[in-house]
Amino acid sequence: MKILRISYENINVFSKGFTVDFTAFDRITDDAQVHFISKSISTQKVIGFAGINASGKTTALKLIVIAMEIVAKQRNLNEVLETCHIIKDDSKMVVDFIKDDMIYRLVSIFGISESKTDIQNGISCYFKEEMIYRKTCSSVKNKNQIFDFIDKPYIFRSALNDEIMKYLDNKQSMIRPITNGAKIYIYDSVFRTNFNILTISKNTQMSFLNLFDNNIESLQEADKGYILKFKNDSHKYKFESFIEAADVVSSGTIKGSHVMLHISEVIKHGGYLVIDEIENHLNKKLVQMIIRLFTDSEINKKGACLLFTTHYTEIIDTIERKDNIYVLRKDEDMSATICRYSDYVKRNDIKKSDVLLSNFIEGSAPSYDLIMKVREDLCKEMS
Repeated sequence: MKILRISYENINVFSKGFTVDFTAFDRITDDAQVHFISKSISTQKVIGFAGINASGKTTALKLIVIAMEIVAKQRNLNEVLETCHIIKDDSKMVVDFIKDDMIYRLVSIFGISESKTDIQNGISCYFKEEMIYRKTCSSVKNKNQIFDFIDKPYIFRSALNDEIMKYLDNKQSMIRPITNGAKIYIYDSVFRTNFNILTISKNTQMSFLNLFDNNIESLQEADKGYILKFKNDSHKYKFESFIEAADVVSSGTIKGSHVMLHISEVIKHGGYLVIDEIENHLNKKLVQMIIRLFTDSEINKKGACLLFTTHYTEIIDTIERKDNIYVLRKDEDMSATICRYSDYVKRNDIKKSDVLLSNFIEGSAPSYDLIMKVREDLCKEMS
């Protein structure tokens, strides 16, 4: 199963709508950069989101994860609690995806419950209406036809009979029978952005740890905890939880080894890895290495996709394509907006960081006036 596109309408934060296209729209010059599904359909292996502070980057990732968890993991709205903060009455979510040589489109209309019990429990969202479209992959003759659905929906939620509705409550999407068993691997690390805990498992390789700290000799499970040993140090550090490891292991090593562990799982299953502020705690060279792992055709054979946000536009230069970069910014009404870099810049011989830092895409760089106002206020404080 592969996600092709995720869109929202009538939502908080992105009041003018939100769309992220997972397919490759620009010309493909290097086969390693994309995952081929058919002659006309290929998906991105890396999608980057750039923008200044408070431009909506984290919310963008949350919206993507919400859609993935509803569609691919069959989670209900009781479990996807974040929808209650972003979704409002009559918000619409549209997810296009491929499964078993069929292209599906799920259209979900959300409602807000007026039940006092639901509101008190923080679970006020429900599915007001849903529609499912479908067509064969073979019906797509070129990339411009991927998202065209000529036929009417073949299933309406409101048309389901009472017998079926007994097994489908209003917080469960009716897409569940279609995607059940898809076994799609999604790891969302957004919640860990400001919560850094060392993680190891039976699949953790020492190379993962040594990449970020070559002084670590071993890290092993032991009775009631773990034992960490550094090279050229006879002392063994014992701790009961990974939270304690932060006293002796750097933040970069903790985050880096955690990311590498999930990269191995995501690539193995051809899934999705979502990282907010990918540059946090990590050297730029190592961030570039992480991005390039996903475009390495010898490693990423199943079309796994890395989705990440960054404040540092230099990291975007690592991405060779233009149609898999999204720029987040605020408009005059202070509503977050999202645009695809390739819609504004057609040339690929200009450094993407130069374009973004120059504010060529208006709103992609901090306001000069605001920077000068801060300087002015600090000067007043010193006088």
